[in-house]
Amino acid sequence: MVRNRDFWAGIIFLAIGVGLLVFLIPVGIDEPKRVKFAVMSPSYYPRIIAIAITIIGLMITLGALAEKKPGSSFPNIDARPIFKVVVVFIAFLLTAYALPHAGFVLTCTLALFFLMILAGERNPFIIAPVALLLPICLHLFFAKIANVPIPGGILEPFLQGI
Repeated sequence: MVRNRDFWAGIIFLAIGVGLLVFLIPVGIDEPKRVKFAVMSPSYYPRIIAIAITIIGLMITLGALAEKKPGSSFPNIDARPIFKVVVVFIAFLLTAYALPHAGFVLTCTLALFFLMILAGERNPFIIAPVALLLPICLHLFFAKIANVPIPGGILEPFLQGI
């Protein structure tokens, strides 16, 4: 018996990964004519993430198909995980909207804080450093080392000094 939730979750991951690879990355990312190193291409990291999502989706789907479990083919559906997925997509949309206005560091700090609490993390000694330091480190890497323009937003004067 196929575990419905695992199977459909795998299919959704697979569809998202393929959609990123086939449509969103080629259409949404402007590629320069020549890039000296592939790692400096704007689509390099999104493509790696899309490939990982596709592989994970394929593995989940195949794992659900391979697993034989006796029982009902129609398990009880718990609405909480579905609600959390909807909330995460709304958070992603709000984050994408806020990025040009509030900047990368502030937007991602708030998003990480919210998403970690939604995921069940309650330890403030984990939430605070991750939510604060990860966006700052990513901003410093891309803005200072990789020379990729990152929206600074209202924190731009402070980020220039770093």
